[in-house]
Amino acid sequence: MNREAFIEAAKRLNVASFSVDGMPEDVYIRHLDGIERNEFETFCHEHKSNNIGIMAKLISMCVSGPSGEQIFTVDDMPEIEKFNATVLMELFEHASRLNALTDDDKNEIMGN
Repeated sequence: MNREAFIEAAKRLNVASFSVDGMPEDVYIRHLDGIERNEFETFCHEHKSNNIGIMAKLISMCVSGPSGEQIFTVDDMPEIEKFNATVLMELFEHASRLNALTDDDKNEIMGN
């Protein structure tokens, strides 16, 4: 693989669909790019005691349409925080797995 092909492949943001309890259709969740991952981690360090806010932030960044376009913005976080707890937790877990957040990472960002 040459340099250009490598860079193009590494920049591709994959989207996966998941079944989430309580949702009438599958939900699409996208990969974060490096800049977005850094934005998420910075938010986590600044809001360490706000677990629900951290979950809402990741969900707002990752839930997407089928081609990867974000459907939420940071302005939607207060509404996301009010999601049914089962939906909130499932979305957070799917987004975490897809974006390589380990259990250790989640414990650190959640202040556990």
